[in-house]
Amino acid sequence: MSNPPVTPTERLYKIVQDGMCVGCGLCQSIAGPDTIRVARVENGYERPIVTGTLNHETMDRIEDVCPGKRLEGLPPELQNANTQTDMVWGPYQSMALAYATDPEVRF
Repeated sequence: MSNPPVTPTERLYKIVQDGMCVGCGLCQSIAGPDTIRVARVENGYERPIVTGTLNHETMDRIEDVCPGKRLEGLPPELQNANTQTDMVWGPYQSMALAYATDPEVRF
């Protein structure tokens, strides 16, 4: 039994559901605000919302540039000895979680 076809909308929302969306808005820039609108959602983050007809061709272009679908870094020969590699985030030297304490800046 084969899997049902995945719609372009399902492809976009999979990036969000997998926690890979950074809220950059590139998808809206490519598809246009009549097709995808990036808006603040319940958890306070900005995420894409499909508001029009998203086709596979446009979704292919989005996936070509989406930070949630790409993993790049310096070639290994240019990385220093302290560089580690994470299976999700790729090469890194340190990671930190932070947020603004000023509510106006944070939200």
